[in-house]
Amino acid sequence: LGLWIDYGSRAAVGKRESFEDMIVQHIIDRLPPYDYFSVWFDARFQNWQQFYRNGFQQTTRYSYCIHSSADALMQSVSSGGRWEIRSAAKTHEVAIDNNIDSYWMLFQQSFLVRKRTCSYSEAQFRKLAEAVIVNQAGNMYFCRQKDSGEVSSIAFVFHDRMRSYNMFNTFLENSSKSTQPLCTYQSIYDALSAGRVFDFEGSMIPGVARYNSQK
Repeated sequence: LGLWIDYGSRAAVGKRESFEDMIVQHIIDRLPPYDYFSVWFDARFQNWQQFYRNGFQQTTRYSYCIHSSADALMQSVSSGGRWEIRSAAKTHEVAIDNNIDSYWMLFQQSFLVRKRTCSYSEAQFRKLAEAVIVNQAGNMYFCRQKDSGEVSSIAFVFHDRMRSYNMFNTFLENSSKSTQPLCTYQSIYDALSAGRVFDFEGSMIPGVARYNSQK
């Protein structure tokens, strides 16, 4: 995503910005002829002045990020969220299980119940999932019923050295109890324990943004 810049000793704000301006202009000057140019930036890169000065436009996309410590995580959750997590934990447990077949089966079941169709194929998902797992760039969190072992929700979280990204979630509707908060909580706890920021990703979608902000 975007640019990777080695700042060296240029940590001070003034030196950092002027160095970024120089690097960005250097790249712009060397772009090949194009009809359309688009680039995505990580949230940590906040200086797009040189792009603006060269006639580019930008779109800001928001996400919810958790920087808390793992020990303080539960207290940062809303009272309703804490109740859901503790209630689900009485009968369910979460563990990492990178089983692509099981994920896709639950995913299909959840879409069938909701009478929805997926925008990507199993082959496309499998190719991505296999690459993530082989390169140790993510994990699937399975939430299972303690007695029966039945899977009720799964979170597929990607990560790099700095962040964990909430990329895929699937769950079955249950009128009496939702286990998705427990599954999400465990993936966040593990990310924070590893020293990474947890990024909910995709929060420009109104329904997703509302859910994330309420938790």
